[in-house]
Amino acid sequence: MKNLNVLFVDDEQFALHSMERLLSKQNYGKYFALGGQEALEILASAPIHIIVSDMKMPGMDGLALLMVVKEKYPDIVRLVLSGYSQTAQLLPCINRGEIFRFITKPLSADELITSINDAIELVNLRAEKNDLTEALHRKNIELSRALDERNLAQEQLKTLSSSEPLPSCLAIPARQT
Repeated sequence: MKNLNVLFVDDEQFALHSMERLLSKQNYGKYFALGGQEALEILASAPIHIIVSDMKMPGMDGLALLMVVKEKYPDIVRLVLSGYSQTAQLLPCINRGEIFRFITKPLSADELITSINDAIELVNLRAEKNDLTEALHRKNIELSRALDERNLAQEQLKTLSSSEPLPSCLAIPARQT
């Protein structure tokens, strides 16, 4: 899929600028939001495929944001970026927000890039699956129509063969014994 867009959400401007510089050469659209409310505004106006959200933010935290994203935009791949790696914070995020990947701070450039590339691969696989499913659906409709036409032709032949005798030139001569 071309023209993929990734939304980065963090309440720290410095963190967003760091990600912007770090990912400047990556070949996808990048959107940046300072918090959950700004992220929701971007989601409502731009085609976002992947969201990378900080966990702890004032106002709407990352888990609340990801739950809204899961409900309103279920196809968006969700990643969490957080300095908190305790199980108490991870489990609700993983279970209720259904995240694809949890990335810990301090940020590792390789881990972030790899995680986003893996998410892009997932988006592409989903798109390919949808394309194949749609093609299969179209083929099934085509085959169903062909089967209906065949059944109709068979019914017409059956009706003709039982109601009208064959012309004498087409009649099969009786066997002589």
